[in-house]
Amino acid sequence: MASESPLSYETFLALAKDAGLNTGPSADQAHLQELYSFLQPVLASLRTLDDIGVSQAEPDMSFVLDRGQTRS
Repeated sequence: MASESPLSYETFLALAKDAGLNTGPSADQAHLQELYSFLQPVLASLRTLDDIGVSQAEPDMSFVLDRGQTRS
């Protein structure tokens, strides 16, 4: 069963470049291809998160502001 990749190689290269990886002519193309191949099943496994219903869940507070304490 072949599935369509959620991320094209060209998009991967653009994101990798934005993240600071060398994607130019001097880059190790075999390593970039290996990284892209590794990323494909990771992205596919994240697709299952789309089925989780969270519309009725309230998000946890990321922090609690303690107004009773002050820092000096």
